[in-house]
Amino acid sequence: MRARRRVTPGAAAPWLLLALLPLLSHRGAAQVAPTATLTFSSTADTYADSGSATTNFNSSTALRADASPTRIIYLRFAVSGLSGRQVQKARLRLGVNAASPAGGTVHLISNHTWNEATVTYNTRPALDGAGLQTLGAVTAGATVEFTLDGQITADGVYDLAIDSTSSSAVGYNSSLATSGQKPQLVLTVAAQAPTVSIAQPPTGASYFTGDAITLQASAHDSAGVDLSTHVVWSSNLAGPLGTGAVVTTSLGQGT
Repeated sequence: MRARRRVTPGAAAPWLLLALLPLLSHRGAAQVAPTATLTFSSTADTYADSGSATTNFNSSTALRADASPTRIIYLRFAVSGLSGRQVQKARLRLGVNAASPAGGTVHLISNHTWNEATVTYNTRPALDGAGLQTLGAVTAGATVEFTLDGQITADGVYDLAIDSTSSSAVGYNSSLATSGQKPQLVLTVAAQAPTVSIAQPPTGASYFTGDAITLQASAHDSAGVDLSTHVVWSSNLAGPLGTGAVVTTSLGQGT
């Protein structure tokens, strides 16, 4: 008489492991943890000019950084949707409006209350954050990026400033520019884990050794894309059992 054993599907079943593999560019490619890209437009951007210390430049289509006169660019971004996911890369993306041998230095600043419609050089926020990256020469019409890795860690408001040690002003497109790249914060984050539901075998099902067993599951990513064909089934003793939404296999002694 064949031995009978009870198998409970799910995380508690020691014989069954369920894994969801990311899409691979070609068969045999190394598996890479899936990522997602979040892009945020600036919620405020302007610059301050020591040569016009009481003037507000909120209506300008360009953002300028310069050493003489001193001009400082200010930008604000509101980050949302991270949901606790790790930020793997963070980039400030700008479109160059005016070429310069120096693209400026970006800083993360602590002031979140400046108003783009009223700020002037005389009322400008303090440049209290360390320089994070300095760009060299930039060309008009180009799109450039400052690296902000490790600075954007959670949902919230982030304020940035760009200054320059060059007397040859650099210009970037503001959010009011009619063409070209406007200010963006681009984050590469770990993709949200897919939702996986196991339909077969049912909870509490019992099988004889050697019986055929149907394994069935569905999987969807955070955007609702069906990933069920990429579900991989395996036994911790027998190894791979098959790939797909539905797999039929049999139980061996000890599995």
